Amino acid sequence: MFLNKLIIKQRKALKISQSQLASGICTQATVSKMENQGLAPSSQTLVQICERLNLTLNDVFSDFNDETKEKLQEKIDRSFTLMSAYRFDEAEKIINTIDEKQSQEKHLKTVLYFLKGNLALNQRKDFDEAQYYFNWILEEKSNQRDSYERLLALNGLGIIYFQKNKLQIADHYFEEIYEVLLVNQRIFVNKK
Repeated sequence: MFLNKLIIKQRKALKISQSQLASGICTQATVSKMENQGLAPSSQTLVQICERLNLTLNDVFSDFNDETKEKLQEKIDRSFTLMSAYRFDEAEKIINTIDEKQSQEKHLKTVLYFLKGNLALNQRKDFDEAQYYFNWILEEKSNQRDSYERLLALNGLGIIYFQKNKLQIADHYFEEIYEVLLVNQRIFVNKK
């Protein structure tokens, strides 16, 4: 939820008017601009408004971060969908709008790196770049043997080596996927 929506929601929940919220802090016009136009006030004004609304700055910024994470997740989901339909150019345009630092903060970097590796492999046939991204995922997920990102990275590396006609190496990666799936199948069967 963006700041303006959060302020409106909390102000209405407390049943106070814009004028009451602004009283002694700023003008009613400032509150109106915050709510209707999304204009950010000075930090001092924001602190005072948060206090009056019984909000902490953490409430304000965590809501902003949730909104950012949702938008980031939407971009990643859309990129996956486009890649599944072999629409790599469209997927790449979306991926290029993703801030890598932000994806790291939102714990989505491994997924972003899978998408980048997949683009390098399938669109540009740049095996070195694809290997970089897939190997990064394997290192990051080394303690999560059956994470889907790790399995996808193993598959990507298997495809790279298969295309390089290095079949023994490709077989190693595909065999590792098979072992993980076999173990999970046994666990699933034993639970029944």
